[in-house]
Amino acid sequence: MKLQINDEGVTIELEKIEKINTLKEQMSVFTNALELAQPITLEAQDVTEIDTPSVQLILSFLLAAKEKGISFKWQEISATVESTVTHLGLAPLLNFKKNKRG
Repeated sequence: MKLQINDEGVTIELEKIEKINTLKEQMSVFTNALELAQPITLEAQDVTEIDTPSVQLILSFLLAAKEKGISFKWQEISATVESTVTHLGLAPLLNFKKNKRG
């Protein structure tokens, strides 16, 4: 997972595989993004595998950003992420838009 700061705010790029074993790294990136208090873009176009705890962490991050008044959007969403999130029933909470699929 990578965090980049740009003119539009903060972009977080998810890795190809997001699993619980990288939870500390995920938490660190999300915490840093929240501390910057800039608009957040999440890019998930290259994700080929994502587990439920990682999806739950992303949801928690999104809710924390919303609570702090930080805007959040998806730039790209892989079919894998879309399928997993939809299967879990979390697509509405994560603000997915079908046309953002990568």
